[in-house]
Amino acid sequence: LKIFSLDAPWNALAYLFSTECLQKRRQSTTASLLAHISNHVPVDQTVEFLSLLLADSRRNVLGVVLQKSIVRMLFKAGTEKARELLQCEWENTNIHEDVQHEILILCLRSVLEDENIDVVWEWNILHGVAAGDRIDEEIGLLLLSASTDQETINLLTNRWQVGQSFRPPVEEQSVTDIRSSFQKMMRSKTSASLEQRRQFHSLAEKLSKNLAQDDLCRVASHMKWSLSQFFGDSCVTRDDQNALAEMEHAIMLDEVLDQSWGASWIAEISKLYGCSFRTCLVNASNQSPESKDGSITKDVWRRLCADNPVAQRVSRFVDKLLLSGSSTETGTGASRLASRRQGWIALEAISKSADQYLPYLECFSDSDDVVGILTEQEEDARRVVRVLSQLLPLLNKKSNSTSENSNDDELEEISWADIVKGKRRKDVS
Repeated sequence: LKIFSLDAPWNALAYLFSTECLQKRRQSTTASLLAHISNHVPVDQTVEFLSLLLADSRRNVLGVVLQKSIVRMLFKAGTEKARELLQCEWENTNIHEDVQHEILILCLRSVLEDENIDVVWEWNILHGVAAGDRIDEEIGLLLLSASTDQETINLLTNRWQVGQSFRPPVEEQSVTDIRSSFQKMMRSKTSASLEQRRQFHSLAEKLSKNLAQDDLCRVASHMKWSLSQFFGDSCVTRDDQNALAEMEHAIMLDEVLDQSWGASWIAEISKLYGCSFRTCLVNASNQSPESKDGSITKDVWRRLCADNPVAQRVSRFVDKLLLSGSSTETGTGASRLASRRQGWIALEAISKSADQYLPYLECFSDSDDVVGILTEQEEDARRVVRVLSQLLPLLNKKSNSTSENSNDDELEEISWADIVKGKRRKDVS
C-alpha cells in the first residue's frame, strides 16, 4: 500500500489492473487495494481510472467482488462523471444481479443517511425499479426490507413459516443498517425527513401496484400506510391520501380469514387505522381554541369528532364493525360468522391503538343502542362458551378413542345431533 503515497503510483496500478494480472490474481485482494486509491489520488483521477477498468477491454475479466468495489467507489466519488458511469452500469443488460443489488443498497443508503447531498439520481433509480412491470422478487424483497423487518413480512405473508418455525433467509448487515436509518428517519420531524417519507410513500405505492407476488403487495401496502401523512405531519386533520378508505377495504376483504395470514393482516392494518384516527384527532384538538387554556372536556372531544371528517369516517366504519355478522346482514350463516369474527379482530386492534378517544365517536352518542348491541354479542359469546364446555370433553374423548383405534378401516362420521344427544360414535377428522 505504500506505493500509493509516491508521486507516480500509475506504473504499479497499470500492472495490478492489467488484463493479465486481473486474470491471475485473487480479485478480492485487488478490490481491497483499489479501496485505498482515493486516499492518495484526487477524486477526478480516481473516477477516470475506474472508467478504464470498466472499459470493454477489461470488463470481461472483472469478477463480481471487484465490480461491487468499483460501484462503491463511484458512489463515494459522487461526481457527474461517476454518476454517468453508474448509469451505464445500471443500464447494462449483462449486469450481475449481485452488482444490481449493490447499486440499490447504495441508493437506499444515500437517500437515507445524508440530507445535504443531491440524491435525485438515486431516487430516480429506486422509483424506476418500483414502476417496472416485471420487478424481480429478490429486488422487491430488498426494497421492502428497507422499512419492514423479516418478522413483520412473515406475519403478513407466512412466507418463511415452516410448520411452527420461523426460518427467514440470512439478511445482509447492510440491509439491517438501512432499516436502522429508516427508523431514525421515521422519528425525525425535520423538513428533509418529511420529504424522505413522501418519497418512500410514493415508492411503496408503486410497489403495491406493480409487484407480481400478492403477498409482497400486501407488505408494500402496509409500508405505504405506515408512511401516510398521519404519521409524519403534526398538523394533518384530513385524509388527503385516501389511506383510511384503502385500509377499510383491506380489513373487510372477503374470505381473508380463510388464509393463514388473515387474522394477522386484519390486526396489523387495524392498528394503523386506529393510530391514524388518534393522531388526526389529537392534531385537531391542538388547533382548537380550547387547547390554549387547557379546557378540553369530554364535550369538546365529542364536538371535535362530530366536526372532523376523519373522525366521521372512522365512526361510520366502527359502527359497521359493531353490526358485522348481525341478523340484519344478508348472506349465509357461515359468511355472517366470518364477518363477525373479522369485525371483532379489527375492533380489538382499533380500540387499543385509538386509546381513550374511541368512545367520543359519533356512533357511540346513543349509548343505549351501543350497549344493546354489545350485550347481544356478549350473550352470544357466553352461549359459545357454555356449548364448548359441554362439547370439548366429549370431543377430546372421541379424539383419544380415534387415535387408539387408528387401524380400523371403517370409521363412522359423527354429527352435531349425535354430539348433543351424547351418543358415543367413532369420529372422523
